[in-house]
Amino acid sequence: EIYRAVSISIEGFEKPVAIKRILPSKMQDPQFVAMFLDEARLTMALNHANIVQIYDIGQADGAYFLAMEMVDGWNLRRVMQLSLDQNKPFPVALACFLAMELAKLLVLPRELESPQVKDEWLALSSWMNLD
Repeated sequence: EIYRAVSISIEGFEKPVAIKRILPSKMQDPQFVAMFLDEARLTMALNHANIVQIYDIGQADGAYFLAMEMVDGWNLRRVMQLSLDQNKPFPVALACFLAMELAKLLVLPRELESPQVKDEWLALSSWMNLD
C-alpha cells in the first residue's frame, strides 16, 4: 500500500512524502518482509537523482513502513496502460527520454546488488506532458 502524507517537523515545516506499507496479509510472509527490508536497505544506500529517496523506515501497528520522497507524476505502468487503452503507440520521444534516464543509473556502484526493476518503480515527474 502506498499513501500520500505530510511530514511535519519542528516549527511546523511540512514536506509531502509517500508512505509505503506492507499489507497486513503479507506481514506473515518472512520472505516478503525480508524483500521489503532489503529494498529499503539498498535504496537508502544509493544517492542518485533518478532514485526516490527514503527518509525513514519504521513499524506501526505491527507493520513495516517506508517514508519516501514524493514524486508527483505517473509511473511507467500507468503511462504504458494509457497508451494501450487509447490504442496509440508508445511515444518515441518518451521512450528515448526513458532510455537516457535509465542509462544514468549505470554509473551506480557495481558492488551493490540491484533488484529487478519494475515499471511501477519508474516515476515520471509531472512536468512531462503525457496527454
